[in-house]
Amino acid sequence: MPTDRPAIVQEAIDFFKLDSNAELDQRREELADLEFEAGCHWDPKVKADREADGKPCLEIDLLSGPLNQIEGQSNESRAGITIGANKPGTAPEAAGLLQGFARGIEQQSGAQDVYQHAVRRCSRAGRAGWRILSEYEDDESRDQVLRLEWVDNWFAVYLDPTYKKQDGSDRKKALIVDDLTHDRYTELHGESDLGAGLTEFQSIGDSPPEWITKERVRVAEYFKIKETKRVKIWFSDGSEVFEDELPTSGRGKKAKPILPEGVTETGRRKVTQKKCCWYLINAIEVLDERELPIPYIPIVEIEGERRNID
Repeated sequence: MPTDRPAIVQEAIDFFKLDSNAELDQRREELADLEFEAGCHWDPKVKADREADGKPCLEIDLLSGPLNQIEGQSNESRAGITIGANKPGTAPEAAGLLQGFARGIEQQSGAQDVYQHAVRRCSRAGRAGWRILSEYEDDESRDQVLRLEWVDNWFAVYLDPTYKKQDGSDRKKALIVDDLTHDRYTELHGESDLGAGLTEFQSIGDSPPEWITKERVRVAEYFKIKETKRVKIWFSDGSEVFEDELPTSGRGKKAKPILPEGVTETGRRKVTQKKCCWYLINAIEVLDERELPIPYIPIVEIEGERRNID
């Protein structure tokens, strides 16, 4: 196994191991729920023994009715983004413009299908979600647009398990794995230093069991929130600025910020600025990376019912 992988790749591998261990029981239960709903009601060994003895193995579907009812009620509710002018000084007209912008994103994304797919998975296994992407309007445009995109296999998503807020907005890390054919991998990423036999990203419900097989190569998107501490200053004319953006007099520890003329400082406080960094990696190298102009992980998770046991 390579020992000279970049620090960010090793960090992603360590995060994957942490999240996999934290969610091991949860993922097992989700997989069992999905298999049961699909008609696998018997333990394979028990079923084989009964069939060998000529005994029946009845499988009676009692779930489709309640699940269809849940999905029907969700369809009728027509979930969607709602924006209000709640912050002091925010004009209702501005909120209305943003509301129209959000509705346009949902329509162009086919958001109702995205939401319904998440509801179907959540009603069966307890968790699901979707992601938010920026992409070019078309193959020849330089303009980018936001899109909502479904996640077909939620087992491929690994979200920071140490979050505290109910909506998960304080998550610091996330990982999405994907398996590509060799031809597709070469088409997208060309020749790389990818090594064979690495199994860091294999987990329950997420196969194949090897990093490289005869058919597949695994890559992963790694999201990380980076935080920067800065001092923000407010002035008597209502303006505000970060202290490190002001010109200074002196050098080193004796450097002092020069305030704009005609204003006085009315307040200051330390603030935390956040930005989301995105990396496309395999198990030994970084294939691509960029900074996203957002302070959150662009993955939305929904839960059916949360119970914290042990």
